[in-house]
Amino acid sequence: MPSLAGHRARLSYLWEDDGFASAPTDDDHKPFGADATLDTLQGTNNAVEVFQPNSREAAEIIEQNFQGSWSVSFTLTNPWWLAAVISSASTDGSTEPYTHTYDGDIPNTMQLVQGTEQVGSERILKGCIVTSAEISTQVGGMVEVSLDGAYADEELLEGANLVEQPVIQYRPLHFGHATLKDTDATYSLVQNVSVSIENNVDLIQEIGTRTAVDYSPKIRSTSLSWSDITEDDSELKDMYGGNTSVQETVENTSDVTVLFDNRKSGADKNTLQIDLDGVFQNEYGRSGVGDPEADLQGSMTGMTVGVTVTAENDQAEAR
Repeated sequence: MPSLAGHRARLSYLWEDDGFASAPTDDDHKPFGADATLDTLQGTNNAVEVFQPNSREAAEIIEQNFQGSWSVSFTLTNPWWLAAVISSASTDGSTEPYTHTYDGDIPNTMQLVQGTEQVGSERILKGCIVTSAEISTQVGGMVEVSLDGAYADEELLEGANLVEQPVIQYRPLHFGHATLKDTDATYSLVQNVSVSIENNVDLIQEIGTRTAVDYSPKIRSTSLSWSDITEDDSELKDMYGGNTSVQETVENTSDVTVLFDNRKSGADKNTLQIDLDGVFQNEYGRSGVGDPEADLQGSMTGMTVGVTVTAENDQAEAR
């Protein structure tokens, strides 16, 4: 038997709709997107050494709380993973395309199912939370998503009939499908854009068990960063506070939208729109100054006070 390669593994997820880290009633195994890779999958016993007098070597190794970490990256095709980042979606519409809106406070937990062919086993990660997410694209690239998270517990199912790898429903989205705009205009000559969501979700431990028993979402911080080929000094003045010099009070903010749209209609439509409220331009940088072989570029980072994501596709219910 040849050694195992990464393509001999399967990956899907289910919503924990029957309680944290409990067996879900959801049986719809979902793919994250195209080119999905499970970049981090690690559990630890947080072991400690116990010593006795008259010896410099440990007398025993003792387990403490179990902790797991995971991360996945993929190319954007569907929006369903957003329920673990923001909240469950509400769906509107009587005809295709249907609109799914993610704007709640409490993100869902999920179970990751990682099957390994040849071995015939499935590793089930329970109580999976998303601690941070990033959606980004750049000229010449795909729309990339990365999720980082933790999990509470896991088990290994041996001799299992492996869950089939779920198929991807939609064609992957790329930089040509992206638009960055505010209420006044569409930004031009944009070279890259990235939205980061820090969820600050904690797993909750209690005495009497080594595994986490619940989760607690803390503050959600969302930021926007982008760069463009410089056409004027408007973005620099935005960083100043809307003037030609640094202001004592910076109050100029804007509502900004990042849109990924496959440019089709009806049942073929597939969009993801990220609406960022009250974007405050916090940083501005300029590169390429004096370099005859480089474009003069501005790089901006903004902080936001709120985020809503809406998706349009042919599904009457969010998965």
